Amino acid sequence: MKLLITFFLLLDFSVASLVYRFPAERYRTEQVTWLGLDFTMAQFINGSAFEDPEMIVSSYIPDWNNIVIKEAAKFNVKKLLHKSDMVIDLELTDHFNSKISSDNIVYEKNISIEPGSIYEDSRKYATLNNKGLGVVLYVETYNKVTLLGIYRLVIIDLETGDTLFSEKILQKPKGFGIKNFWLDSFYNSLKYLDKKMALWGIA
Repeated sequence: MKLLITFFLLLDFSVASLVYRFPAERYRTEQVTWLGLDFTMAQFINGSAFEDPEMIVSSYIPDWNNIVIKEAAKFNVKKLLHKSDMVIDLELTDHFNSKISSDNIVYEKNISIEPGSIYEDSRKYATLNNKGLGVVLYVETYNKVTLLGIYRLVIIDLETGDTLFSEKILQKPKGFGIKNFWLDSFYNSLKYLDKKMALWGIA
């Protein structure tokens, strides 16, 4: 498993990209909005594990995205992402996620997602009413074969739609039931980011 994770990280690191430096000064001084979990490019791997795609779209995805509100004490993005005045606004991710078709989310094999396609997609978060930075966690893969939840953190300039920084995150899930099993990988991703913040200049 460690070799698999290392492979994915090295593969991602090898992709030429300018979005490598965390915008620490802007993160400290500007408004930062947690936009939520974006599942619009997500792949759920293993049909026997994800037998009800309609339930995933109509129930699980909204519950996963809104867990930061429903279980705010544990999924405390303000604390774990070191931004006490962070705004939490899930309206856009809820809207985009609601448009996902259940017909094409479950696969037997993972299809690689190019970072550039996510950066281009994230421009949809630039709106006239937003300002500062947006933090969105794209869900790339929930893979029951490899037992990995793969995410991509994207920091967006909400006025221009430009991606300022991204980080690929791979975490193992655990627990009982589809909902809690994959929620664990999200929680572990937040704990991973909590540790990374100091390295990125956010105490």
